[in-house]
Amino acid sequence: MYMGGCHGGDNQLFYFETWPPPSRLRNRHDDNCLDWNTGNNNLFWFGCHDGANQKFMFENDVKAEDVNSAARIQSPWEGRNECFDEGAGTVSMYTCHDGGNQKFYFPPPAPPSPPPPALPAGLCKTDTVGGNGGSAFSSVEESGLQFDTDGNVKHICEMELLVANSVVSRLEWTYCGSDEKFGGAGGNGNFVGWHASVAVPITSADVWAGGLVDKLHMANADGGEVTGGGNGGGHKHFDLGKGLVKIEGRGGGLIDSLTFTYDCTPDSPDSQIGRAHV
Repeated sequence: MYMGGCHGGDNQLFYFETWPPPSRLRNRHDDNCLDWNTGNNNLFWFGCHDGANQKFMFENDVKAEDVNSAARIQSPWEGRNECFDEGAGTVSMYTCHDGGNQKFYFPPPAPPSPPPPALPAGLCKTDTVGGNGGSAFSSVEESGLQFDTDGNVKHICEMELLVANSVVSRLEWTYCGSDEKFGGAGGNGNFVGWHASVAVPITSADVWAGGLVDKLHMANADGGEVTGGGNGGGHKHFDLGKGLVKIEGRGGGLIDSLTFTYDCTPDSPDSQIGRAHV
């Protein structure tokens, strides 16, 4: 077993199978248990069994959850005096001592993320297409919704795509009646897009995506459209009702994923989406 840079993967999430130990030590990545080779003192992941060489415990039954309570991890094997020992990035069993390289702790799990806020009445959201990499981005204010002076949600009317090596690397968009640009992700490339002469909301999107957004086509009901990127990835078409109101995604140098929120109010002469007033 070795020490690596911290990340959110299941192969770095460990737990004692029962509490209080001694107990088998497991991870969320697979069905194996930590196993001590008592011949060479290596620690490795192996099929779970009931042997003493798969039983471990914090010294003195402490519950080490932070650096201040870090403690040695031992085996209950009678007559042995070895502890977890980290050296040059590798963890093995070694004669117990008081060095910091034999002090470990398991932080408690982070609390679950709160559920996403409910969408205002009259708005719908598409599935997410693409992968999960990169940093999150969206437009600003109230989770990405823009409102006019009357409190009605604004629609997105204009779109430019930055394309690099046949993959969409950046989006930039403006809301109807505004020149302020919003955008997400980065990278280098060439912009393609259109500037509508009449403020007509974007009402459809076609996305070709695998782990990245390979190609994107956006259109409005007035014949305005923009297409950019290559031909890789699976295709999904989205009917954006009366107009696109929010773009969310993830990306770094390229666009990894996209989600669209749109105006899905039923046809009615007086239907409007606005802020909730109390």
